[in-house]
Order: sequence, then C-alpha cells, then structure tokens
Amino acid sequence: MRKGIGAALGGFVMVAVGTAGAEAYFADSEAFQVRGGAASVILQVELGPVETAIRNQLESATAETERAQYDLDGVTAYYQARGYRPAWIEDGLLTDHALAAILRLGASAADGLDPNAYVTPPADFGTDGQSLTQWLAAAVAPSVEEIAAADIRMSLAVATYAREAFSGRLDPRSIAHDIDIDPVFPDTAAALRAVITADDVAAALDAFNPTHAGYIALRDELARIRSGTAEELVMVPAGPSLRLGDEDERVEILRARLDVPAADAASVTVFDEAVDEAVRSFQSVAGLVTDGIVGPNTLTALNGPDVDPEAEIIANMERWRWVPREFGEYYVNVNIPEFAVRIVDNGTITHETRVVVGQRSNRTPMFSDEIEHLIVNPFWYVPASIVANEMMPILRSDPGYFVRNNFDVFARWNGTVRQVNPYEVDWFQLTANQVSMRQRPGGGNALGRIKFMFPNHHAVYLHDTPSKSLFSRDVRAFSHGCVRVQDPFAFADALLSRTPDWNAERLESLFGNQERQVDLDNHIPVHLTYFTAVLGENGEIQFKNDIYGHSAVVRSRLGLEG
Repeated sequence: MRKGIGAALGGFVMVAVGTAGAEAYFADSEAFQVRGGAASVILQVELGPVETAIRNQLESATAETERAQYDLDGVTAYYQARGYRPAWIEDGLLTDHALAAILRLGASAADGLDPNAYVTPPADFGTDGQSLTQWLAAAVAPSVEEIAAADIRMSLAVATYAREAFSGRLDPRSIAHDIDIDPVFPDTAAALRAVITADDVAAALDAFNPTHAGYIALRDELARIRSGTAEELVMVPAGPSLRLGDEDERVEILRARLDVPAADAASVTVFDEAVDEAVRSFQSVAGLVTDGIVGPNTLTALNGPDVDPEAEIIANMERWRWVPREFGEYYVNVNIPEFAVRIVDNGTITHETRVVVGQRSNRTPMFSDEIEHLIVNPFWYVPASIVANEMMPILRSDPGYFVRNNFDVFARWNGTVRQVNPYEVDWFQLTANQVSMRQRPGGGNALGRIKFMFPNHHAVYLHDTPSKSLFSRDVRAFSHGCVRVQDPFAFADALLSRTPDWNAERLESLFGNQERQVDLDNHIPVHLTYFTAVLGENGEIQFKNDIYGHSAVVRSRLGLEG
C-alpha cells in the first residue's frame, strides 16, 4: 500500500492514504480506518491540544548528530502517520507498554549498551510522586506541553535503542579506513509500531540485538563477569619459556590453570608429560602451534588480554552489530585476529584451517561479499602499491629477479604500454606509475595454484601460497592484505561440497600454465570479521591479540578505557 503524509494546516492534518487492495496503513487509529477501494482518500482530521503540541514540538526539534537526526525523522514520521496522537500516555499517565519499555531500556547495560543514552520520562510521570488515589483526589494532571514532551521523549528513547541495538553506537568506517561496512539502520517508525503493539515489550526490544551465537555468548559472559560468577583465571607469571622436562615454580600455577594434578608432592613444579599433553590440548583449541612450549603467545592466550575483559567483551559486542544480521545458511568466515577461516553449514563448522592475513601496514579489511568463482593457475597482477614500494627498488638493483621468477614487466612511454625486457630498461628513468607487472602461473607464483574470488575494490581474496612455513607461526600477519589459506585444495574440496560437479581432484586436473576459471552456480557468502573475544571449542571465551588495534579504538570511543 502506498502512503503519504500531507502538510498540517492550522489545527488540522491532511493525510493521504492509498488503499488499493489492502486495509488502511493507519490500522492503529480508529479515526483513520479505511478499508478496500482503489482510490486514494484524503482525510482531514482536527488535531486536539495534545496532538497540536506534539506536532509543534516535533517541528521545532533539532538534532546534534546525523544519527540523532535519523531517529528524530523516524519519530516525526511515526507521529504524522498516527495524526500526532500520543503513543505512550493515556489520561495523563504512562501506559503499561511505556512502563515495560522504561524497565527494559534501564536494563540495556546487559546488552553492552549505555542506559543513559535512552532518556525516558520518569516512571511516575503524571502522578508527581503521589499514589494514584492521591493523584485522583488532587485532580492535578500534567500540562498539554508536558504530555507532548514526555511522549516524544519516550519515542526517541525507544528509537535510539532500536538503532543502537541493531546497528551499533559507532560508525564502523570512523574506526579505521580498512573497515568497509555501511551500517544498516532499522526503520524507526516500524520499530516504534512493533514495540507499541507487542504483547511482550521487553522481547520486542530485545529482538533488535544480534542473534549470532558469538554475540549471545559474549552477552552471557558479560553477565557472569558482572555477577561475580565468571571463573577467575589463574594467571601464569611471565618468565622464560616452559617446556617438557623443566622444573619451575610457575609449573605449579600452570597445573592449576590447566587442571593437571601432580602425581606426588615432588613433581608439583615439574613440567612432565601430563602438563605437556594439557598444554598441547590448550594450544590446539586456541589455534596456536601445538609444540607444548609455554612461550609468549601461549602465555598471552592463557592469561587473556592485558585489558579489562569486560571492556573488551563490550567492544566485541559492538562489532557484532556491524556485521550482516544473517551470515547465510552456508558461508565462509575469516576471523582476522584468529588467523583462521571456517566453512559453516547450517550452524555447524564443516571445515577449518589456518590463514595468513595482512600485516599491520597492509591490513586485511573487514567486509562481507560473495565468492563467485575460483581461478586455477592464476596470474598475479601486482598491485600498484607493491610495484612502487617493493618492486621498483628490485628492478633498479636486480632486474634478473623478474626473469628468474616468471614476471611479465610492462612500461608506459608516451601513452603506450608495452612488455619490456627488464635488462634493457633504465629503471632510474621511470617512475612507479609508468610500470606494471604480472607473475605467470606456476608453482612459484605468489598466489600459488588457486584463488577464491569475491571481486571487491580492495582487490582482496583468498588464495594459495608457496610460503608454507608461515603457517607454523602463532602470529600470522604477513600478507599485503589478501588471505593465504594453509591447505587451499582441502578448503576448496569442502567449499564445493554443495557443487557436485567439482571437487579438489578435478581442480587439480586443471594444473598447467593457463588460467582456468570455475564459476559457481550459487555464490557463497564470505565474511571477513575482526573479533578478539570469541567462543572456544570448550565453551569458554577466548581473547585474541588486537593485531590492528581496532578493539582499542572501539574501547576508547565507547569510553571504556581507564
């Protein structure tokens, strides 16, 4: 149904209602009931004192930020659609729906939000603190202006909560240039209608929060921390690396942390095989190298972040509000701080492996897209930034490097681009923007044998790599932004599980020196995320290193530092 709002004239409001094939848009207002018919009907409704006050106050209202303006515009549209009737106040008192909403908004700290951001009228509005009997006897009601202001304030509080619970308090793009996420705001008027007409107001408000299992786990952990029921970690002091055969007083603490009892009093401080097995099991669950050595990275994973865990959880809850509401039934997730990629099918992880992500100076961006095709035997088209910062110095000092490593080099003179022999050009006479290059397919190609394409303006994708040794490290931030997959053909085999005509064996049959593209009939959602507090296999929240500093910025911007 088409709806439109006409201009308010004096004490009247002109409302246009398109009624073709449906009941009236204003179904919550008896004054606006219109049923059936194909023509638009113009209703002229006289505004009462309260309605006039609401209209006037909304027309004169201003907002300090773009997001606040979004809320105000939506609230204004909502009141226009209902002829400016109050939504939360009847006979000078707050309705039961209003009181339920005030109670739920007051509990929003449990959502990782700030209750002070949702300014509502006091719960005893209209009674002036008196009992209902005293109020009725005094026959003193709030003024028309007070009722209007309180009703609008209530709507703005609900609208702001709905937006922040759904989309977050911060603009993702303001955190870092490599966070490529446009927040999606809920329809304010629809949100208000949903809450006001709900049988369960608290449930209606709660529904604006993320439903991802990762968010829910963080919310539950936040509640445990605040209630004092969260398990307090036994901290293992810093010191030299611990390994099998060592004897150290810290081993006794390590035993307590990993719940490994000693066989007798003499072995309490001995790093024996039982401790070694427990350490390896912990490292495996934490995504670390399973070498049994308690070095700096394992120690960090054991002790958690060097920040307030409550603040870190809230910062991660904020980032859950940025990602798509639904990841899809079947999707790929790269969580950058975990250095891991997972394939998820109906909520079950069907494949997981290690990845190398972008180094701090060439960060892997956060965004969502769809894998559209795979390329076997890919060319590597060298990005301009790498040509300028890395390849030009090599061209000037060792042009043979490009011959040995199967590069095609192109140079531009007088507007003409042509392939050149690296030995025959004076590279000191050219600038980087006059040079381009690509590496031909083959085993030594920087992209390896396969890449997984989700075309995007970052020129980032998942791919193979000849640099396999990097996967044995705990911290794997070494790429120029793309995501290198440890076993790309096992990953491809799992990825193509819903594509019966293709598997890893068939992909490997395409090996050669010609690019081969394999299109996917059904594109697969891929989400590059940045969560530093995640639910581990053992049900505990694990904290990961904030490798790019995104979490620190979020904590600071939310006022969670110090």
